[in-house]
Amino acid sequence: MFRSNDDQTLKFRLVNAYAPDDRDFLEDEYDVSLYDLDDNKLIMSGDYYHNKIHVRINGFFKALDYYDIAYDVETVRVNSDHY
Repeated sequence: MFRSNDDQTLKFRLVNAYAPDDRDFLEDEYDVSLYDLDDNKLIMSGDYYHNKIHVRINGFFKALDYYDIAYDVETVRVNSDHY
């Protein structure tokens, strides 16, 4: 994931998978996965309630910010039936 080339921006995809019957958005009722698009690998996955995944993902990006590592994040919302 980390490159020796300082000008390269890391690319990530954040996938929010919602239950098909979830008409009203409830933040604690969906799964989240974070992918490294450069290496095509899953970094972490979990749900908001059991895994506190939002805290882990925020910590991951804060660490990148702390070390001044440039990154782009693409956020995708999908129905969990198609995930």
